[in-house]
Amino acid sequence: MLDSLKPSWEHMPMPGSRPLSMSLMWLFVLSSAVLASPWTAYKSSRFGYSLTIPQGLRVTDRAENGSGVTWQTGTFKVQVYGSNNRYKIPPERWFANVRAAAGERIVDERTSKPTQQPRWHEILYLKEGRRVHRKTYVAEGSVNTVEVSYGYAYREDKQPIGQKLIDSFHPGDLTVTH
Repeated sequence: MLDSLKPSWEHMPMPGSRPLSMSLMWLFVLSSAVLASPWTAYKSSRFGYSLTIPQGLRVTDRAENGSGVTWQTGTFKVQVYGSNNRYKIPPERWFANVRAAAGERIVDERTSKPTQQPRWHEILYLKEGRRVHRKTYVAEGSVNTVEVSYGYAYREDKQPIGQKLIDSFHPGDLTVTH
C-alpha cells in the first residue's frame, strides 16, 4: 500500500512550481490513506508478540532463530524482536540503558507505572538523520521490542503511522524464556 501511494511524477508539476501548502496537503492525504488502508496482523511463533503493519511493507530481514523480523519500504522501517532476559535485568535498568544510548537526542519518552505488569518503556529519539520510535516490554523471562524509524524530513507524515503501529504492539509471555 505504501508503494502504491507514491505519486506519479510525470503528472506532477516540476519541483518548486507548486506551493508549499500543496506539498503539505499531499503528505496529509498520503498519511491518511495509509492509516485508513488495510493493515496486516503478525504474530511471532517463538516469542508470542503481535502487531499490525501497513500493507505494502516488505520483509527485508528475518532472524533464522525466529526472534525477529524487519519490514521496510522507502525510508520507513519496522523492526520487531524478542530476546531472553538471561541476566534477569530489571525493567528500570533496561530502560536506563536505552535512555543512556539515546542521550541528548531524546524527543519524548513514557514509561509504565511501577505497579503495571508487564513493564514497558516507549521512547522517541533521533539517530543519524532518522527519527526512531521504540517500545520495549521487559520482564524476568524475556524482552519484546518494536522499533519504527523513518527519515527525519518525513516525521510529520510518518509519525501517525508509526504511533498506530507502536500502539498495536502486544508482548508475548514475558515471564518465561523462549
